[in-house]
Parts: sequence; C-alpha cells; structure tokens
Amino acid sequence: MSTSRVDSFLARNAAVPRINGLFGAFAVLFGLAIAFGFLNTLREAPLGDFYAEWMALVFFSGGAALLLPLLPCRFPVHPTLLIGPALLAALLALQLLLGRYQYVQDVVFWVGYLSLALLAVLVGQGVRAAGVLSEVTARVAWALVLVATLNSLAQIIQAGRAESSFSPFVVALTERSICRLYGNIGQANQATTLAWLGIGGVLYLKGVARLSSLLSLPFLVLLLVGSALSASRMAWLFAAVVAGGVLLFQSWPERHRRTRWMIAAMLFAGFAAANYGAATVLAAVDGRCVTGAARLAVPNEAGTEIRLDLWRQAIEVWGASPLIGVGAFNFLPTVYQMETLDKHHAFDIYPHNTALQLLAEFGLVGAGALVAIFIYWIAKLVLARRSLTSHDAVLLVWLAIISVHALLEFPLHYSYFLILFGIMLGMLVRPEWSRAPMRSAMRRPMALLVVTLLGGAAFAAVDYVKFDRLFWLEDQRMAYSAAPTPEVRGMILAAGADIWLFRSRADHLMSLSDPMTKDELSRKIAETDRLLAHTPQPVIMARRIILSVLDDDLETARLHIRRLLFFAPHAYDEMAHQMRRFIENRPKEFATLEPILKEELERRPKPRW
Repeated sequence: MSTSRVDSFLARNAAVPRINGLFGAFAVLFGLAIAFGFLNTLREAPLGDFYAEWMALVFFSGGAALLLPLLPCRFPVHPTLLIGPALLAALLALQLLLGRYQYVQDVVFWVGYLSLALLAVLVGQGVRAAGVLSEVTARVAWALVLVATLNSLAQIIQAGRAESSFSPFVVALTERSICRLYGNIGQANQATTLAWLGIGGVLYLKGVARLSSLLSLPFLVLLLVGSALSASRMAWLFAAVVAGGVLLFQSWPERHRRTRWMIAAMLFAGFAAANYGAATVLAAVDGRCVTGAARLAVPNEAGTEIRLDLWRQAIEVWGASPLIGVGAFNFLPTVYQMETLDKHHAFDIYPHNTALQLLAEFGLVGAGALVAIFIYWIAKLVLARRSLTSHDAVLLVWLAIISVHALLEFPLHYSYFLILFGIMLGMLVRPEWSRAPMRSAMRRPMALLVVTLLGGAAFAAVDYVKFDRLFWLEDQRMAYSAAPTPEVRGMILAAGADIWLFRSRADHLMSLSDPMTKDELSRKIAETDRLLAHTPQPVIMARRIILSVLDDDLETARLHIRRLLFFAPHAYDEMAHQMRRFIENRPKEFATLEPILKEELERRPKPRW
C-alpha cells in the first residue's frame, strides 16, 4: 500500500472507509485552517491576529495528525527542504548564546514557526509519496477559491458600508483604512494576494475539468472585483504572475495556445474593468480614495518611498553583523540605535522584504544558504520542465504569488500563509531531484512535530488569556484615569506575574502603571531600556525621556526626544502633550524639560509621508 496511489485505491475499493474518512477529515481541517486564518472575525485587542494564526495552526496540525496513517511509513524527502529550518534554528541558538535577545521568548516564537514550516513541508512530501498529489492540489485549490470568494463578498459588503447588517461575519472597517477595502483579512495587500491565489485556483480547476466554464466565470468576476477593491498596486504584479504561468508553463492544464492567450488577455481586461468600476465605488465611499492602478501613476508614492527607506535600513542593519545577523525581531531596535538623525525615517518592525529581513537578522550564513537553495530549486525546475504536471504548474503559480508578496511585505510571518507556502513547496519539490534523498521513517518525526505544535498552541492559549486579563485591567485603569496607587499597582503586577510567552508585551503594559517617581529609579530605567532595546515605541520613548529628566540626564532625554521626532513625528504631539502634563503638575522636577522640547521641536524634520 505504501507505493500505490491511495486516491486510485480508494476509488476502486470501497471496503476501506477508515482511509477514506481520514483523508476527508484532513481535507476538512485543512480547509478550516485556511478559512479561519484568512476570514477570522475575532480581530480584537490586545493582539488582533492571534485568533486567526492560532486557529490556522491548530486546525492544520490536527489535519496533519489525521493524514499520518495514510502516508507510507518510510518515504523520501529532499534534503534541501530540511537544511533551511535546521540552519535557522542553529543560528537562533548561536545568537541566543551571544546575548542577542532581550527576551528568550522571541527565540521560542521563531522555533515554533520553523516547526510549523517543517511540518507543512513534510506533509507536502508525504502527499507526493502517497500518490494523492492531484487530490490534495484540488482540495487546496477549492479551499483558496471558496475562502477568497467569501472575502471578496465581504469587501463588497464593506463598500456598501453594510458591515453592521452582516455582523459578526464581516469585519467592520476602521476609518483609517476606509480607502483600502480588505474584507475579513485586516490587510489590503493580503486581500489581493488571496484573491489572485483564488484566481489561480479557478483556472486550474477549470483546466482539469473539476469546475465548469459556466461556474468559473462568476468566481473570476467576484475575485477580480475583490482584488480591485483592495486598491493594492501588488495586484498588477499578481496578474502578470498568473498570466505568465498560463502562457509559459507547458504543463498548464489548458493545452491550446490560443485559449491560453485568451485567458491571459481576459485576466488583464477583466481586471482593468474591475479597476474602472472600483474607482467609482471607492470614490463614493470617500472622495479621496483611488484604485491601485491610479496609485501606480502617482510619482513618489508614500508606500514606495517607505519601502525603499526600509530596504536601505535592512542593508545597514546587515552591516552591523554581516555573518550571523543581529537576531530575529531585532531589525527595528537596531535601526533605532544606529540610524542617523538627519531626516524623517521609516520605522517598522519589518523591512517589507523577507529576503532582506533574513539578511539583516540571520546574516550571510542564513540568508545566503536560503538563496542558494532557492536557486538550486529553480535550476532543477528548469531541467525538469518537460516532466512537470498540471499540478506542478498551479503550485508554481501559487508559490510565485506568495513569493512576490514576500518581497514587498511579510506574509510568511503569518501562520496561515506559512502553512500554504510550506505544503505547496513540499508538494512541488521532487525527492528524486537529489542524488541522495533522505529515506527514513518520517511519520514519527511528523507525529512529534504535531504533538509539539498542539502542545505549544495550548500553552499559548492559556498564556494569552492571562495577557488578555492584564490588558483589560490596564485598559480599565486608563479609561477611568485611576492613579497607580499601591493597591492598583499590586493588582496589575499580580495579573502579569506568571505571563511567559507574551512577557515583553506584559512588561510594556505593566510599565504604564509604574509611578514616574525617583523611587527605584535605576530599576525603572533598566526596564525601560530593555523595552526600547526590544520594541521601541513612542510611548516607551516618552517614558524614557521622563525618567532621564528625573535622573538629571538631560542629554539622554534630548537624544530620545530627537529620535521620537525623526522616527515617529506624527506621534510626537500626543507624547509631548503627556510630557507637558508632568511639567505642569510637577514643575520643580520637570522645569528643565520644557526648553529641550521647544529647542528640538524647532529642528523637527518635515514628515516625508
């Protein structure tokens, strides 16, 4: 059974309901992982993406557990698929030993994501070995088509400002994002990525006769409209990727060249028409809103300038530790410490380019190895181009879409994107491309990964509940302007005492209720410096300024005021208002702060975006 095609076996032998049931259960759980990842409506504080990522992780891990009995006990795995995660894990351990991390939890998070990626890749290799590649590809395609269509419908509902009528199934728009209709995903560029993944799925299902031409048309229309309503410039790149895949891949399920050209032309013409209609809809929502096509025509568009500045910063951060990088999640704090204060700079946790982020945080060793592996796969695909199947073609299109997105943002930092990318990559890469593929009993390591990930998910859920309680207490304290009395402070400290996984966020929340006095000043400064060295934020900068004045260290106060102005000028007025309240209420202690605020405000850089 280990070498036969399981899907053909099932079709011929109805006397094995156990296997059929397990495969069906895997398909359902995988679909739920995609649906709850992309369409989750539980996007509430304190972490808006927690439930989406957590549910995607749990459903996929559960599905992988049900799939394990269907896989051969021993199946080949291409070794390059294991080198990347293993190398990054080794670099994380080395960076930890070198003291690159303020919080060990950052390493734990990364190990968790690497474990999830490894499980997804092994599931993909197992699917190929078990002979169910066509069935799983079709299930992935249907999951993407249905989820993307539902999100497009949510975008249309948002365009009509009817979210309340469909609550809680459609996420309400925020005023800040009103020009970028994103459905339930919460991010417009992710919405357009999902739409084009769905479009690739529709074309594939039609080509392999699993979706009729009559039914494929409404799916395509809805998905093109959804992509246009996102007002994302990336959509045109995705259109080129899908059209290029249809035209260039000989294995694409549509064999007639004329039909391929018609499909490519239809995609661009249809998307142009969708953009024309979206321009009217978006203008009706807000007169300032424009489409992605209109944004492409804007010279020096803010999004482009911000990305270019972030990419420059990533190169400079890489220069600080060229071989092994500065450490995971350490891009932003490194920028905060080393960036020149000559003009308004971009300020983000991610440099909006996964390759550059890997270079900055894992150096030449990590990024160089991954790029070399990527080039190796491209070479093997070129050599094997005549033997590629229609399943390989659509997998290539999907992987190209996610890869293009990853070069402009950070989708692989989300579990649901990582699951998709990993399983698609595992299904695409053929073990026989290697002269020495690994042939070992992979089901036990996969079972261990499943148990580890589900156990980690349970621990994360418990820890998140504790963190949520701490957030609620601090939110209530601030809402009622309650003074940080010893009783209130004690309650908050007790709530945050046993939070572990979300420790850095808990420390940040607990610092807000720490009285700004000279009592235990050295401790407060040390804790604030630790937070700044982990995730510098305007409120933490303002806290450090106040503590510096209390410590009579006016130069340090001036430095952080300057950094606040050059990195977060739009947040300066609010932070300055809070600091001036200290000046008004405690003039003896903070009289020296006012002149510095005035002097540095006069040197305030002109915001570039």
